[in-house]
Amino acid sequence: FVNQRLRWMKKSGGITNQKYRLFSLVLVLSQLSVFYFFIEPSLEFLFLFCFKTVLELAGMMRINKVFKYKGLFPFYFVMLILYPLSIIFLLLMSVFTTVSWKGRRL
Repeated sequence: FVNQRLRWMKKSGGITNQKYRLFSLVLVLSQLSVFYFFIEPSLEFLFLFCFKTVLELAGMMRINKVFKYKGLFPFYFVMLILYPLSIIFLLLMSVFTTVSWKGRRL
């Protein structure tokens, strides 16, 4: 899982399309909004955090309905904190380390 995510992050560094780069930046900032809000409470960060939370919750509920998952709702609130931490950790790893994927160095 970790190597696959690192591979995707390394490959995304070569993207030149400005729309995709902007979208990636918005995604990273939305993940960081959880921490920004606790460091610097402001309406902007509160809005970003709420927007992110509602979108992720709607997506999770839709996936749960399609795959008929039951009882996963409480895990959403745990992942609300763990997922941004993992994204930050993997982002830093992708910048400062080399990754091997199927015998190839990225």
